[in-house]
Amino acid sequence: MSEMHWETQLAGDPTDLAMLAEALTDPALAVAARGDGYVLSSTDFEALASAGAVRDRAKEIVTALSGSARLELGAHVSIEVGAVYRVHDDGRRDVTVFPEPAVLHWRGLPVTVIVGTAGGTSQVHRPADPISAWVPLAQSDPRVAKALRLRNHDPLKWVELYRIYEVLADDMGAQPG
Repeated sequence: MSEMHWETQLAGDPTDLAMLAEALTDPALAVAARGDGYVLSSTDFEALASAGAVRDRAKEIVTALSGSARLELGAHVSIEVGAVYRVHDDGRRDVTVFPEPAVLHWRGLPVTVIVGTAGGTSQVHRPADPISAWVPLAQSDPRVAKALRLRNHDPLKWVELYRIYEVLADDMGAQPG
């Protein structure tokens, strides 16, 4: 019997997706370049039996991922889930498409910074690095998930900003006001 795994197509700003692909490489949650686009894979998908179930789970993950990208990378475009792929071990793909309109924007790619030190070691800073911790945290902490979901609105209006403030105040044990 052949081994298969699920992947979902990601739609969004190619610059943001490229930075996420550099930072999210763990099999539990990974963004990777495939052909001329990007895909999301997660060990969460493997227990799921249908493309619809994978898409629903991917939307939950991508909402936190997109909010994180807006917060850390200053992303202007939401990341969305596109097609769902069932990938066979020989590379063949079963594709399920869920047609929806999409708008893509382009901006320049921020540079990954490598800082050398006198001792010969270097430190790499990739703009999307913190996101690899935020998305799993959003999956386990409803307050983080809510804050990132609210941050995913564009443009942010005072209502969303105040709701984010309420989440933060609640987390810190303070009363908003």
